[in-house]
Amino acid sequence: MSRSSPPWQVGHEVILKKFHPCGGRRWTIYILGMDVGLQCQRCGQRIKLARRQFERAVARDTPPQY
Repeated sequence: MSRSSPPWQVGHEVILKKFHPCGGRRWTIYILGMDVGLQCQRCGQRIKLARRQFERAVARDTPPQY
């Protein structure tokens, strides 16, 4: 049985389980591939996580705001 991952896209907003040092938990995806690039919505800092690490860190995903 294979586990399918949610269809994340660039611009999608996600909420991570742990807080960023600035106190934010909301992140926007700006790169999506083997590594996932995230930008904190509170302070603007950008980080990259391995896809597997990202999938474990996501608490829930929210639909993008248009």
